[in-house]
Amino acid sequence: MNRDYGLTSFTATDGLPTSTPPRLAISSLTNSGALALRLTGESGVHYDLQVADNLNNPNWLSLDNLAPDESGEVWFTNAAPSGVTSQFYRAVSQ
Repeated sequence: MNRDYGLTSFTATDGLPTSTPPRLAISSLTNSGALALRLTGESGVHYDLQVADNLNNPNWLSLDNLAPDESGEVWFTNAAPSGVTSQFYRAVSQ
């Protein structure tokens, strides 16, 4: 049975243009142990690449400000500090 309960579904926006969320991927691990990351986003948008050592109570630190080229990609290589067993990355649009 299908009933109309007088509810309307809608999505609220603030009127600002929405952008595609950035995608961050591990491309490779170099022979020296550095991690090569590929950020795919919008050309002309700047992204703050951040790193944290844990996700329980993360302290996100900025590594670099990245801006994808016309293809929407930018590459970044990061060597983990000695003694660090894991790192987590995110890209935040600015």
